[in-house]
Amino acid sequence: MGELELEKMQSQRHILVDALVNIFYFLGYIVFFHCVGMLINLLVTGSPWDPWSGFWNVFLDFVGEDKYYLWVYGTVGVTTLHYWISAAGYMFIDLTGKPAFLAKYKIQPEKNTPLPMAKLMKVVQHVLVNQIVLGIPSGMASYSLYNSRSVSDLRVLPSLSKTLLDVLVCIICHDIWFYYGHRLLHHRLIYKHIHKIHHEWTAPIAPAAVYAHPIEHVLTGQLSVSSGVILMGCSIPTAWLWFCMIGLQVMNDHSGYHFPMSFSPEFHDFHHVKFHTSYGWLGVTDWIHGTDSQFYKSKLSTLRHIRLHTTESARELFPDDIEEKTK
Repeated sequence: MGELELEKMQSQRHILVDALVNIFYFLGYIVFFHCVGMLINLLVTGSPWDPWSGFWNVFLDFVGEDKYYLWVYGTVGVTTLHYWISAAGYMFIDLTGKPAFLAKYKIQPEKNTPLPMAKLMKVVQHVLVNQIVLGIPSGMASYSLYNSRSVSDLRVLPSLSKTLLDVLVCIICHDIWFYYGHRLLHHRLIYKHIHKIHHEWTAPIAPAAVYAHPIEHVLTGQLSVSSGVILMGCSIPTAWLWFCMIGLQVMNDHSGYHFPMSFSPEFHDFHHVKFHTSYGWLGVTDWIHGTDSQFYKSKLSTLRHIRLHTTESARELFPDDIEEKTK
């Protein structure tokens, strides 16, 4: 491969276009599963419309319609359960190295192979405290504001268009809040007291996504992901959908694996290696402030920062010695 070919591969889409594409994928998953639900509803009831109200009403009949209970305890229960079920797959791969064919997707293959159980348990204990001990009081504290902005009838589900709009606003709010909160935590007077805990992992693992100091967990974890929910007055099912989806996204960013069709975790993995760069999620705020310059100076990282639409790994597409071969 020559220098010209390398330069052509580096001429990626503008960051704004890339962000729009990633948002499209994020919302596209919601549309896809909604269509699956409509198809199943058509086969079962003869009508494709309103595929989720039946399940939701059965759930409410079982747990009750106490909005406070659902917001505080339901949110913690649903998100915590979803988080650890999702993280279990990543943990199995890290602990066992199986299935072996997935090893090629590891971003830093020399790290955490295998993952020490003691280090994992430290993360599990810390994260559970953040999720439960901080999650419940935070729900209690935010309920009054949330209740004042959301609909009173719990049984009425929003339309697909309203759900997509709500999630879009949540994405934008989270991306902006997370960038500035995260960058603040890297200030030299703050970093060693709070954010350094999260950066114990220079090669992060999925469950370490919310392995953080309590102040950080509230500032860039809870407040960033709930800001859009409160702003839009999302229904509880929409809020849970968003919380679970962004939980998956954050785990993907910290997983250490760049799997096909997933949002590229290369940008945030680079942040854990270099620390004071690449603070955001979608990359727009980093582009505005120039805090992505170190990342894009790395030709190899830039080349690998793509959504894979192939079973080949980023390391296979762009080997470590690719720059040497172009000289």
